[in-house]
Amino acid sequence: MSKPSSLVGPHAPDWSKSTSQTTGDVSSLDSYRESPTSPSDRDSGGLSEDQDSTESEQQSETEETGMAWNRQQSRTFHRVMTMLYYWEQNDYLIRWITLTSSPDSPDSENLAYNHQRLRQCVERADLAYDERQDDYVPMSHIDQLEHVTIRTSEGPENKGVIHTFWAWKPHDGQHSRDFYIPQNWLSGQWDRLHNASYVWIEDYGSKDYHDRGHVARYCASQYVGDHGEALESVSWSWGRSLGGALARTWEAVKAHTEGLQNALKLWHRVLGGETVRMGRRTGTTVFKPPPNLGTERTVSITPPADYNPPGPDGETTVTSHGSGPDDHEQLTSCNGCGQWKPESSVRTLRPRDGRIIHICSDCS
Repeated sequence: MSKPSSLVGPHAPDWSKSTSQTTGDVSSLDSYRESPTSPSDRDSGGLSEDQDSTESEQQSETEETGMAWNRQQSRTFHRVMTMLYYWEQNDYLIRWITLTSSPDSPDSENLAYNHQRLRQCVERADLAYDERQDDYVPMSHIDQLEHVTIRTSEGPENKGVIHTFWAWKPHDGQHSRDFYIPQNWLSGQWDRLHNASYVWIEDYGSKDYHDRGHVARYCASQYVGDHGEALESVSWSWGRSLGGALARTWEAVKAHTEGLQNALKLWHRVLGGETVRMGRRTGTTVFKPPPNLGTERTVSITPPADYNPPGPDGETTVTSHGSGPDDHEQLTSCNGCGQWKPESSVRTLRPRDGRIIHICSDCS
């Protein structure tokens, strides 16, 4: 397996590096992984992307980027753009990280799990030694890491590479705190967990070309490849970040708007924290922002413009038929529900066209 093009240069990994492997403790994080053939969201109830949806998303991202991308590249671009936009709008600090594998690393199916354990090491660390400063730096304030991660089959023996963005938001009163992780410390932790010492870490946005558009396009073009053959999965911390179905909500946004630009305007309003209501004749769809991203729909029936309600001013007269207490009550079929009801509970409508309509109290 040749070295991945994105890792050639001064940060190129030493694929022959070999160290001993140790284990760590287990704890789950609320992240969701999306493989190239998986449904759009974990809570989609078995919803799969049909051909129309795939072509629509691919066409939309092609219009936005000017590039002819395949389905995997389009989805990768959109997921990275969405998470970066949400973090930027909510004052998160972001780090761009690459984690590699070595010939002595575990098989590729352990890569995502070891990445999870690495995030837990960061969240639980109190101090970390920084070789550049020759001093220990505090890390106890770093907690609740969020991420968007691209896992590929690069590396020796296709054991995989993690390309990820970590995000952390300072709590109230912590705005002077920095999201700083010493590279040597992170490398040592990854070596301990995954038998691979090469780790690349950089501040997102530290260079002029590190805006989210350039970064997302780079991720889709360099990490995924022309045909998506290197892509294993795209995952993100849906519970800690958005709190709902990213892909399904995006599909609903596109279904309620005309054109990509209008869809993006609505999408950005929702990610920015605004609750948006879109009314239609058959009901209203409410787009809820993070941390409860999703949609709610209320169904209503709007009568046509030429509808005339019954009454003295309308074109329909109402005649009520009742029965006395001593009369044997007859049954009348309701034209609304089709059930036979006591005649006293049924109204007779006589439109001007000569029809006779029986409506029971339940239907009326």
